[in-house]
Amino acid sequence: MFSLIIVPIFILIAVVAAFAPQHGQSGAMQAGLGVGMAAVFAVLAPIMYGAMGFIFGALGGLIYNLVARWTGGIAFEVE
Repeated sequence: MFSLIIVPIFILIAVVAAFAPQHGQSGAMQAGLGVGMAAVFAVLAPIMYGAMGFIFGALGGLIYNLVARWTGGIAFEVE
């Protein structure tokens, strides 16, 4: 969900930077490369956020289970 907020802003900045005044042909190539990299980021960002969320969620669960085993965990009652 976070990438739905960040990726459009990032792409907008890349497109605005591509239309900024460039000096020489190398500037135009850099602008095209910047927009291309923004497109790659737009595709890879949700995948990376999902993978990192899974990894850190699994590590957090592992750490909680280890600590809960030593301390007895958290007990609550629902009526």
